[in-house]
Amino acid sequence: MSVPYIRLHLANGHKPSGGRGRLSVLCCLLVVMFMSSSFAVLARLAPAPENKPPTGSSSRSEYLTQGGLIYRRSCQMCHGEGGLGKSALGPALLESIWLRTCSAEQISAVLLYGVMGPLPGTQARHPIMPGFGNWLSDAEVADVAAYTVQIWGRRHLPVSPQLVASIRAEHGKRQKPWTLDELQKRYPSGSTWPLAGNL
Repeated sequence: MSVPYIRLHLANGHKPSGGRGRLSVLCCLLVVMFMSSSFAVLARLAPAPENKPPTGSSSRSEYLTQGGLIYRRSCQMCHGEGGLGKSALGPALLESIWLRTCSAEQISAVLLYGVMGPLPGTQARHPIMPGFGNWLSDAEVADVAAYTVQIWGRRHLPVSPQLVASIRAEHGKRQKPWTLDELQKRYPSGSTWPLAGNL
């Protein structure tokens, strides 16, 4: 029973009878005031919401799950199960030096538009990696990018759908895959490309 309800009840002629009635109304008012104050205090004492990683998914465990599903569906056929690579199709991601140093912008641009060799530190010249911008949403690109760097780059790299969307908007319907030199010039990572090791 709320305070406005009690006031309306009294205004409509439902007068309390005797002292007992007045005491009942007073008790109801006190209970309502106490509950309102308690809720206000609890709201102030409630812990702040946990900062969530800025990826397509709402939590780290979720983007690892979603990114893994996208990897198996779209990337595994060339980069292999467990990121071991396939000699004729794509380089290994396991122990990848590039994944340890790339920026969120670089890996997002590669996933959107692809990349072509030669690739530093690899024995064979791999075919051009196609872009997935026509098949993956911004959130999916963010998830698989964060997943790939987390699993094989061994670090947490925040990648947001907003970042992916900005890169997509900047380059539009670009058809040509990136070269690593071109990518480094457009999105400097603060580190030079590895001269040894896998991509």
